[in-house]
Amino acid sequence: MSFIFDDDKGHQGPHCESGSLTYDASKNKWSGTPGCVLFGATGTSSASSPLDYCVDCTDIVKKLDLSFS
Repeated sequence: MSFIFDDDKGHQGPHCESGSLTYDASKNKWSGTPGCVLFGATGTSSASSPLDYCVDCTDIVKKLDLSFS
């Protein structure tokens, strides 16, 4: 699996870290290219988040029951 959910890196709540990303903890800043929409709405300074899920998150979302009945 290529994703890591971690809420300890500048985002609120867990986010997917797939893609070509680097996190600089001293600056609390991401760089690189996110590989999943679940990275976050802001993307990085050099690339926006994609509009699609990565392969691993797609499988997770497909398994969720999102009905409100």
